[in-house]
Amino acid sequence: MTTSAIQFATPTTKPDSTLEIKVTVPQVEIDSTYQHVLQEVAKTTEVKGFRKGKAPLKAVEDRLDKTKAY
Repeated sequence: MTTSAIQFATPTTKPDSTLEIKVTVPQVEIDSTYQHVLQEVAKTTEVKGFRKGKAPLKAVEDRLDKTKAY
């Protein structure tokens, strides 16, 4: 599996004077960052039946607002 770096395309100006920038981020980079964020959030998450910060990552992930994590 090869991973490429984050790529930025040349910005283009739209007719309504807005600027469009295309960014390509490899899925591997997204996945590793998501896992890092999940582990950090798990340290302070309270899940019933577990001590604060000791819940399994799957239980934390089920409660996590994924849009905020990404």
